[in-house]
Amino acid sequence: MKTKTITKFAITGIFTFSLLGCQSLTEVKEAIKEGYQEAIEEQERENMPMIEVTTEEYVEHIGEYQAQVQEEFDVLAMYSTDYSADDYIENNVKQMKVIRTVTNKFRKLIAPENMIDIHLDYLTAMDHIDQGLLLLEKGLLQQDETAFNEGMKEIEEGQYYLNYAFSMLSKEHAVPIGDGTVTSEDLKRLDRLAGIDRDSVLDNLSKDGSELVGAWGFEWEEGVDNVSLVLYADGRYEGYGNGDYPNKDNGMFGYWTYNYKNQTLFFINESQYTDGSLVEVVRPEMTMDVQSFGNDTIQLMDLETLNTFYYKKIDLP
Repeated sequence: MKTKTITKFAITGIFTFSLLGCQSLTEVKEAIKEGYQEAIEEQERENMPMIEVTTEEYVEHIGEYQAQVQEEFDVLAMYSTDYSADDYIENNVKQMKVIRTVTNKFRKLIAPENMIDIHLDYLTAMDHIDQGLLLLEKGLLQQDETAFNEGMKEIEEGQYYLNYAFSMLSKEHAVPIGDGTVTSEDLKRLDRLAGIDRDSVLDNLSKDGSELVGAWGFEWEEGVDNVSLVLYADGRYEGYGNGDYPNKDNGMFGYWTYNYKNQTLFFINESQYTDGSLVEVVRPEMTMDVQSFGNDTIQLMDLETLNTFYYKKIDLP
């Protein structure tokens, strides 16, 4: 049985799909048709009026719906790796439809005026997730690898918007997580113990990340600054080891971008020099989680090595 490994899935992490599984398309044709009808009937049953809510009710609903999305994606992750199941395709397709009934709950909410911007981000997240699920479903039913890849990208983009909306909501409100015994404020308290202040990133970094432009590093020794990163407004960047700046004979050179939706700093390393010689680039790409930002300081965590860097802004001569 041939399987296809899919890249990071939006909410549950990495899992795999089998393009065909142990169930032939002929066997599931009628079952899938039945599944579509069940989904339509479910939508009709759920064709309830829009729900107008207060701010407090909105926060409670969002916490509940996000938990449901997570739970249903966890079920999908389980089905997607159960390659021996006789009803592999049917199980996965039906579960995708279940998830879409949850995403529709977000659309039923009439957000209070002070939550409209946040709610629009949630709706954008649901649109990407739904589109991604439809493409994954197409990939299963038509054995279409392109649809799979496009679907994964859509769901990943949906996760970015979902995370951003949650971050903006939790800036001002304690959003219930899971069964509600833990809130976003509880998680913030734990983060602060590690020097993480994600609200400071949302408050002090604009969507284009323009505040990141400049030189960043640390005090090498008393009164002497070490420059580690130089970010330019045109998107270029330079990275240096301890004591190497401004000698371009030792360093990495490439481009940077900032993703405001998940607060990450992404580097593309095009070239790397050691003692003046062009060498193989060890890490062509690097992604840094921006964990705090403000007062000319930044905390970054390398998402591959999990190393943490605390830099201050340095004025270059």
